[in-house]
Amino acid sequence: MADKAQLVAAIPVLAALDIEPTLDFYASKFGFTERFRVDDYAGVERGGVQIHFWLCGDRTIAENTSCRIEVAASTCCTPS
Repeated sequence: MADKAQLVAAIPVLAALDIEPTLDFYASKFGFTERFRVDDYAGVERGGVQIHFWLCGDRTIAENTSCRIEVAASTCCTPS
């Protein structure tokens, strides 16, 4: 059965020390928009890619969680 199932998305859930500055960072640096926020959990989205964040008071956990997002470079921004 598993080989017949089509995977359509994976959404990373990352630890954040503070939700508000985290959402602001992803918006200002990477162009994501806030999709939702519920208490200590929030998500952003850009071009169908979502990242979720949970509030974590442990700095070690928050600083050591990550995900990889592959980006196709635009021809307008490629050095000549």
